Amino acid sequence: MYGSIQAPFTLAVDTTAVAGGVVNTAYTAQLHASGGQQAYAWDVSVGALPSGLSLNASTGAITGTPTLAETQAFTVRVTDALESADTQALSITIAAAAAGGADPTAGNRLRHAVRA
Repeated sequence: MYGSIQAPFTLAVDTTAVAGGVVNTAYTAQLHASGGQQAYAWDVSVGALPSGLSLNASTGAITGTPTLAETQAFTVRVTDALESADTQALSITIAAAAAGGADPTAGNRLRHAVRA
């Protein structure tokens, strides 16, 4: 009897949410997919990522340094080697940086150091 050929599992984007970020603070999120036939290719099929962020088409990593406080809704698409595809709607909220810089205690530490 001949061996059977099994179809690969259906390609699916497994990521259903990504974390928010802060203006002028490095951001990284990793998209995940399963099934299909690797290698995967990622893209934003609808909408756009927040300003300053980009999607690595080979790895599914969203990286960069956001430049604006905003919320962006977008759809990511993963395509496999057999040209099957799946999409997932996501959003990223970028918050404004805290007044006085990213570390609100830095000024207090400096004042204490000067007094000492």
